[in-house]
Amino acid sequence: MSLFSENLKEYVQKSHISVSKLSSETEISRTLFHKYLSGSRMPKSSQEVRRIGHAMMLLPKQQNSLLEYYARSMYGEKNYESFGKIKHILEGMYDFRLERRGGILDMDIVKKLSLINGEEAASFYGRLQVEDALAQLLWLAAGKNRKECVKIRMVIQPDQDNIINPILRMSSHLDLDLEHIVCLDCNKNDNDNIGLLFSTLAFEFASTAYQSYFYYDNIVYHVNQMSLLPNMLLVGEYVFLCSSEADECLILHQKTEIEFFQKKYEKMKSCTQKLGIINQNAKELAELMSLVMENGTVDLQIGYFPCLATVIDEKMMQRHLKLQPATLGKALQMMEETLLQLKDKKQFCNYFSEAGLRKFMEEGTIYGYPPDIFLPFSPQERMAVLKRLVRLLKTGVFSYRMARKSKLCMEDAVVIYASRGGSVNFWCQSGPYGKAIMVKETSIEENIHRFIEYAVENGWFYSQEETIGIMELMIKEYSV
Repeated sequence: MSLFSENLKEYVQKSHISVSKLSSETEISRTLFHKYLSGSRMPKSSQEVRRIGHAMMLLPKQQNSLLEYYARSMYGEKNYESFGKIKHILEGMYDFRLERRGGILDMDIVKKLSLINGEEAASFYGRLQVEDALAQLLWLAAGKNRKECVKIRMVIQPDQDNIINPILRMSSHLDLDLEHIVCLDCNKNDNDNIGLLFSTLAFEFASTAYQSYFYYDNIVYHVNQMSLLPNMLLVGEYVFLCSSEADECLILHQKTEIEFFQKKYEKMKSCTQKLGIINQNAKELAELMSLVMENGTVDLQIGYFPCLATVIDEKMMQRHLKLQPATLGKALQMMEETLLQLKDKKQFCNYFSEAGLRKFMEEGTIYGYPPDIFLPFSPQERMAVLKRLVRLLKTGVFSYRMARKSKLCMEDAVVIYASRGGSVNFWCQSGPYGKAIMVKETSIEENIHRFIEYAVENGWFYSQEETIGIMELMIKEYSV
């Protein structure tokens, strides 16, 4: 019996409405309704679940609970949880924009750490003490003036908040250079790889140098190469070893021990793949499109701004894109080839906000393309682009949908590109050019596409017809 069927059965019993009456009011056969109750069948859509809830006269809170049980049963617990994380990414990951914490040293911990010599180690117990010990260790590694760059090499799952959060907080105060080894789940049918990536993206919103590496194993059963020491950090001249519950740790400072764990770290790193992160400058940004296309043709874009590449012609691109002739020629050629392929397969989908399109119409700029390489569009050009976009959408070649602000309030700091080839690109604002995180991982790509299915099913986006209607009203508005 599914979670949905269990709760549906409970609501039916509490409502004191017979299955016959529910069948009549919802136009669902009694046989099918009994199958819903037994868990042998599921409703075909959330709209059908809403009809059932209305027939039982459920309160709004109960209705929402029933819809949540339905989604968890339809998509699976981990997939459902991943939808919330993807939504959180698109809305700006505010939880990771941590407030600055005062640089007050805990002298008891500092004293204990400073006493470590070639024969001693420092141990700490309890989650709060472990977290504070790590924070103080980072202060200590930064030197007396707190300006030395602290190199940190981590073998730790990114959902270990008691270890991740102190590092994120200290990134506001110290110059940190992070390397991070992550285990991704090799079980393609039921994994939480999007959740792990979600946590690593937190470092991209922090002002710090960060590079992650990954390897595959079964997360549920895996014991990494550090055996009984699942979490290890090499911090300057120290080794920080922590339990999986982050409730006890050991800090070492002996030369032979440091060398031992450094060799262990390098051995693990040699078995990993790089999660490609581009710290973009103008040249790298100009080449990003080529890099994305080399990892599979993008068929899905989710972000604040609409993708206008489908309606900007070659002459327009030549006028506005400030690139070297060879680079510009390559970009135009790849764009033309990609558009022909997408139009032939009718598979490009774009999900964006009304605010993003309005910003383009009012300013003529596209977020993520700085003015030193992308000149703003004139008001006449903006109107021409909007009209072309409406004409294109009416042909049904591509799918463009606006987000309902009340359901999904996207901000302009994040864009997600995905392709059915298994490649996903996350772009986030970090400095004038932002950062691009390239991931070629099938389960993450599948999570992104499932998220869209779920979001559309639950009305987070307008239909394409409604989107066209809003755009036509905008044409009238900006024509005045």
